[in-house]
Amino acid sequence: MKGEAGPTAAGVHRVVHSVLSPNNTLGMYHVKRSTRHGRQYASVIPIDDIIRTCHLLPQWGRMMDKTWSPENVLQKCPRFYVNPYLRHSDFVVFRLLLDRRLKSKS
Repeated sequence: MKGEAGPTAAGVHRVVHSVLSPNNTLGMYHVKRSTRHGRQYASVIPIDDIIRTCHLLPQWGRMMDKTWSPENVLQKCPRFYVNPYLRHSDFVVFRLLLDRRLKSKS
């Protein structure tokens, strides 16, 4: 609705670097959930404080835990890689290029 204000705050889950240098093979940093007193550390922050989102890849050993799903992997997986090769803004660019290509064909 016109004139309606959007959200002013967001809930965020805190993560910490578990190593100070990236994985030699992948070039990605490992992160894990931050905890306080044995519980996951999350907070509500002003939306203006968010600089960007990031793409997290679950880190598993030889096999992925079959109980993980898109709905629960953030809670079940203890460690993640931060993917430096993909930014969410890339999807906007991909969509723009696709739209231009489709328009040029019509």
